[in-house]
Amino acid sequence: MLSAIALTIVVYFVPPTEREDGSPFTVDDTAGYIIYNENDQFIKLVDRYSAMAEIVMLDDRYHEYYIRTFDNDGRKSKPSNKFSIGEPKPNKPEVIQCDTY
Repeated sequence: MLSAIALTIVVYFVPPTEREDGSPFTVDDTAGYIIYNENDQFIKLVDRYSAMAEIVMLDDRYHEYYIRTFDNDGRKSKPSNKFSIGEPKPNKPEVIQCDTY
């Protein structure tokens, strides 16, 4: 018998509040967030009003992810710090800080 187990992981992150030049960056400037995996592959698009995302994993292997903010002009931020899911399991929940522009 074949069976598959999918794991749904909820990721919470902190949206940026300023651009690289120090000018304010608000939710009105934000178009959304993109989550990528360790191979720089697109995983999920997140709405600009959300600071959380669900990632569905089809295995329990170790994976790394990062988030990029993009603005209304399509410009993307630098990648956030990477966060990991799977074995080895993190010792505590991580809060991800999205980078500034």
